[in-house]
Amino acid sequence: MANILDLLTKNSDGTFSPKLDKGQRLLFVGRSGSGKTNAEVSFPGPSYTADFDNRMRGAISSRSWLGDEKFRTIDFDFFNPSDGFSGYDDKLGEFLESSQKRKGKYLTLITDSVGALVYCLALDSQRLRGINKDFSGKVRGKVHFLHPDDYNYVSTALRLIMFDRIFPLNELGVTTIFSAWVADKWGKDPKAKSEYDPAIVTGERILGPGNAVEEFTGYFDEQYYFRKETTGIEGIAPKFTVEFNGAFAKSALGLPIGRHDITNKNFYQFWTEKVNETLGTGVK
Repeated sequence: MANILDLLTKNSDGTFSPKLDKGQRLLFVGRSGSGKTNAEVSFPGPSYTADFDNRMRGAISSRSWLGDEKFRTIDFDFFNPSDGFSGYDDKLGEFLESSQKRKGKYLTLITDSVGALVYCLALDSQRLRGINKDFSGKVRGKVHFLHPDDYNYVSTALRLIMFDRIFPLNELGVTTIFSAWVADKWGKDPKAKSEYDPAIVTGERILGPGNAVEEFTGYFDEQYYFRKETTGIEGIAPKFTVEFNGAFAKSALGLPIGRHDITNKNFYQFWTEKVNETLGTGVK
């Protein structure tokens, strides 16, 4: 039986800090183009990305500060969401089996992105459900609306991915990173005088079915929010920042609050510096 203090590291002064496990499980959220992919590929390699978004080209800009040697350790496959998630699941199973035999090639496994993965699972469910005509949902033109069974399939499949693949990989020392897109959340203006008044932006949301997103984010202790900040002034390059604590960010490691400038920086090096400053762990 474990004690909760086993999750902590005792410092030289007698105080305790959260223990940094070798195999991290991280969720990077932010709008498209906010620097998530550049941050992901900076983690120790060899790394592998399951690219559901067809956006791996977004990492090319980081070549100038990561270098060609690092880029030679970055592998990826594009997964068409319409093909279902069996190919992705097979890959994770292959990586898990090789890691269990201490023959795993990859130190970091990346999935881009949660929204596309959820869409992949929903299409998978619709295709499988089509075998049984009794469970047909609504159809408008060529669009087949999701049925409650589809949402159940998505949630169950996500649980299987996390519990049967990701958690065991983390325990074997493999770091896993998922990304998720953030978009505007629309709703009624509380000052509206009529029900016909137009909707307004009321905040932000992570793309994906609400219940699935809420459940999925619960699997992560470390969730970071990436931003691309522009001035609107011609000739001034945008700034890229990361937030470790906030509405869309959380850190069990106790990483510092506020927005941190990561423009043209090796994110893994920056992250390890912050972890070492916070925990004094000597992460390399």
